[in-house]
Amino acid sequence: LACFNYMNLVSAYYVKRQKEIWIRKVHGARSGNILSYFLTESILMSVIAWLFAILLSILGSRFLGRLMEVNISLNYLVLSMGLGFFVSILIVGLASGAYPAIRLGSGMLKRSGQDGAKDHNYQQRLRHAFFLSQFFLSITLTNSSLVILQQINFIKNFEVGYSKENIAGVNLTPEVTEDIGAIRNKLETNPNIASFTFAGSSPVGLHPIFATETWSWKGLPEGTHTSFYRLYVDSEYLNVFEIPLVKGRSFTHTETSSQNIVINEKLGSLLGFKDPVGEKIRRGEEVYEIIGVVKDFH
Repeated sequence: LACFNYMNLVSAYYVKRQKEIWIRKVHGARSGNILSYFLTESILMSVIAWLFAILLSILGSRFLGRLMEVNISLNYLVLSMGLGFFVSILIVGLASGAYPAIRLGSGMLKRSGQDGAKDHNYQQRLRHAFFLSQFFLSITLTNSSLVILQQINFIKNFEVGYSKENIAGVNLTPEVTEDIGAIRNKLETNPNIASFTFAGSSPVGLHPIFATETWSWKGLPEGTHTSFYRLYVDSEYLNVFEIPLVKGRSFTHTETSSQNIVINEKLGSLLGFKDPVGEKIRRGEEVYEIIGVVKDFH
């Protein structure tokens, strides 16, 4: 949008410099000299504007970071700075300077006469095209900004179904998990830890590798493809992440059966049972009993 506005202003400003061009021509300047003069001037202006844009980008990124409550690293600006310098020279500088440089340098501008009228009409149409492009881009960018703002507010206020505050996740290597009892004892004796849980993943870290297939249950039509996310957790998982239990029970510290499962409301509705608690589902030869239903989380 700024580029269109700049090109429009530059084109109008260069037309007012006809006398300057004629004086240069009288003193021996050729079309190529005038062309290179205007292009150099336009490129220098674009580079200066690029430097100001870098400063505004740094200040704007900090303001946006505070607005979205995130830390935006300035490393992301490095690539955009180099790309912006390239664009400022080739596109903005050359494009904004090419039209007036070619027309003024070639001596196509006239004071009066039929050629002058044609040239005036051509310039009017060109400016109208610039203005229409500016209005179109303004409306598009304004609507895009409103949509982005709505998405930011949606993300900030959306209820994900689990607690996100004051929770830290640590990935344990297979070697460390062999001594899980010692880790549990250290966590229990740490006064800075209110509660902890051991699980395959946090609610926000679910990955397609947790997807399992070939599930079946009573009433499922033959040939139906099924795929569920399966996550191994302990008895404290729901308490730590504050995931509400709506039916049945959760796992206990003394749980001995690995065939008991807790499902979410969405899966409960897909199974089609009036009350899924106590019902059984299969995966191959394995039979699992549903002991509880939790509220959906995202």
